[in-house]
Amino acid sequence: MTSGGAAIGSVTNPGSIYINGDLNLAGGVALHGDVYVAGNLNISNGSINNGNVYVQGYGELSNGTIPGDIYISGNTKIVNATLSGTVYSGGNLTLGWEPKGTFYVHYMGTLAHPGSFNTTILSRIKKVSSIPSIPTFEIPDYNITLKDDQWYADRGYLVKAGNVSINVIPNNYKLVVANNFNSIHHTSPAGNVIIISKNGDISIKGWRDVTGILIAPEGRVDFEGASFTGIVITKEGFFYTQGGSTLKAKELGDFFPDPSDIPFIVDGIGAGDSLITYEDLIKHLYPIREK
Repeated sequence: MTSGGAAIGSVTNPGSIYINGDLNLAGGVALHGDVYVAGNLNISNGSINNGNVYVQGYGELSNGTIPGDIYISGNTKIVNATLSGTVYSGGNLTLGWEPKGTFYVHYMGTLAHPGSFNTTILSRIKKVSSIPSIPTFEIPDYNITLKDDQWYADRGYLVKAGNVSINVIPNNYKLVVANNFNSIHHTSPAGNVIIISKNGDISIKGWRDVTGILIAPEGRVDFEGASFTGIVITKEGFFYTQGGSTLKAKELGDFFPDPSDIPFIVDGIGAGDSLITYEDLIKHLYPIREK
C-alpha cells in the first residue's frame, strides 16, 4: 500500500483488517483498526491506528507510526518508527537510529544495536522466555454464482450486453453488464450503487464519493476516487490507488436487510428456496474466520 494519504478502515468505529500475505506500508497510508498479517510487515511510512498489530512473519519498522501494541512471531527490526505501545518479538531484535516514542519491547532471541545507543530506550527493552500467542486466521474460498438476467430485470437492474462506459454514475444505479464497466467523472452518485460485471472488469475514476457494491467475479476492480464505502467482490483483486482517499468496508446486511435481495449465490447460499437466516448468511459470507 503506497498511495500517499490514503486511509483504510473507520476512524470512528474501527474494526479488523486482515492481510493474507505481506503488508508493505508506505506513502503515508493510514490503516485504522486491528491489523492481522499472515506474512511479513514492512512499514517505511504510514501508520496503523486505533488497534493492535499481529504479524505471523518478521517485522521491519523502518519509519511510520503505530500507537498500539505489536505482536511479531519472527525477527524484528526497529529503526526510525514512532511507537507508543509494547512490541512483542518471538525472534531476534535489531535496533537502529533511532526509534521514537514511549514504547517497550519484549523479545525472545538476540539483541543487536549500534554502540553508544540511547540508554533510555535500552532500559525499556527486556528479554523474555515467551510472548503472548499470536492469532492466526484463514480467508475461505467461496464460489460466486450470479443470478439469471430475468432475476435482475425484475428487481430494477439494467442488464446490458458488451461493455458500458459512462461519465456520471446515476443515483441508486443498479447495473449488470456482460463485460467491462468504465466511468470517469467527479460527480458523486447519491444512494447506493450496485455494479456487476459478469466477465470483465470495473473501473471507476474521478474525485468523487461512491457508496455501494462492486462485483467482478471474473475480473478486477480499480477505484481512483475520494472515497469508497461498501463491498467489493472480485477474482483478480481490488486496486485502490488514489492518494488522499478513504476506504470503508461494510457488511452485506448494511445493504440487504432481506437476504433474498442479495444479487448472487455463494456455494448455494442465497438460492431462491433457501431458508437460511440473515444471521447464518452473514456468518457464512463474512470473509474472515479466526482459528
